[in-house]
This record gives sequence, C-alpha cells and structure tokens, in this order.
Amino acid sequence: MAEEMCSKRFPGNFGRGSPCSRKAKVFRDGKGFCGLHDPEVVAARRAKQYAKWEAEWKRWAKERRLQPIHEAAEDLLAALEDLREEWGCWCIAGDNHLPPCLAAQAAVAKAKGEKP
Repeated sequence: MAEEMCSKRFPGNFGRGSPCSRKAKVFRDGKGFCGLHDPEVVAARRAKQYAKWEAEWKRWAKERRLQPIHEAAEDLLAALEDLREEWGCWCIAGDNHLPPCLAAQAAVAKAKGEKP
C-alpha cells in the first residue's frame, strides 16, 4: 500500500510528519510521486516561476534606474532650450568644432516628439 501512495512527507508536530494522501502516478529513483509532487514537475514549475520573478525584477530595476531621469526631464528640456537660445546656433565645442546648439536643438525636438 505504501508503494502506491506519494512518498512526499510534510513536517508535523513532535517530529512526526504526515504523508501526501494522493496516489503515486510516477516513480523516480524507486519512490512514487503524485502529479503534484513529482520532482521533475516541481523543478519545471519553480524554473518557470523564477523566470517570471527575474523578468519582473529586471523591469523594476530598469524603472528604478530611469526614475531620476524621468523626474528631471522637464528641467533638462528647459535647460536645453535656454542653452540653444543663449549660445545661438554656431558654437565651438572641444576639439571637434561641432555646434553643441544643434545637438541641443535635436534633443529638444526629440523630447517634444518632433523631427529635428
């Protein structure tokens, strides 16, 4: 009779445990397991859940990293607009002599959803 029942045991009081009441459907390493406690099914279920948690954690971490940028976006946009108006359109920046105002203008347009 014991071989036909699931071999999973649950901890109980005073060192005594209680067995699973389901009948064994599969046998692994000489032990019978029901469909719920089959080690391969349990491992697959855990892997699926861990993958879901990992994806959720990565999404949360990305949102947390980007939160200060989103909070400062309006101030950055205003600063870029002020910079563009103050410097005019042709300025020398560093060794490459690129106009930073054009880059600022493109960034402002992109932030507003317009084409530069």
